[in-house]
Amino acid sequence: ELEQGGAGRLCIGSIMAASPAVLTQALIRLKALYPLLTIEITVDTSDRLTEALRRGELDLVIGRVPDAHADAFSFAPIAEEALSIVASPQHPLAQQARVAWAELLRFPWILQPRGSPMREVLEQEFKSHHSRPPRGLIETASILTTTNLITSSDMLAVMPTEVAQRYEAHRMVACLRYTVRQRLSVYGAIAARGRSAGLAASQLILFLSEPVAV
Repeated sequence: ELEQGGAGRLCIGSIMAASPAVLTQALIRLKALYPLLTIEITVDTSDRLTEALRRGELDLVIGRVPDAHADAFSFAPIAEEALSIVASPQHPLAQQARVAWAELLRFPWILQPRGSPMREVLEQEFKSHHSRPPRGLIETASILTTTNLITSSDMLAVMPTEVAQRYEAHRMVACLRYTVRQRLSVYGAIAARGRSAGLAASQLILFLSEPVAV
């Protein structure tokens, strides 16, 4: 069973965007194939996850490869990731048909920590408008902390659009009518070069590369 990947442990790291649909469906299929396999999932930013992968703490990462360590990993692309600016459904900007950038700067922001790809994209978004992130940011990669803060304040945050739309359907957040100009690079399945990821991880990569049924 161990040799065939039907038992043992698989440690996976994933960015937030991959969790709702792509990773969920792949994991369900993997568990059907290997019901005795224990799977540990860590959700964080790509830079932190790939560092854990490099140290051998993870077997596989679904995210983006930092440019500085591209040679250390293999990468199988999965999908693109759009971003949305979100707020509480009761936020003053939530019902506007169109939101201007200047209006967004009137409110406090929650952003991912420095060094994460999403944070870098938002830094570029601010630069493209010749502005800087507001002072007094809250920095967190936790989706739970972010949504709790949003629902209890007038703060703004940035989420992958797929995640934001799922939360919006349950009236937990509102996607503001502003289009983020900057784009994130494609995310994918990342494995360490020169180290076998194992049968279960290899099978998961195959499932991740297949289109998700709607």
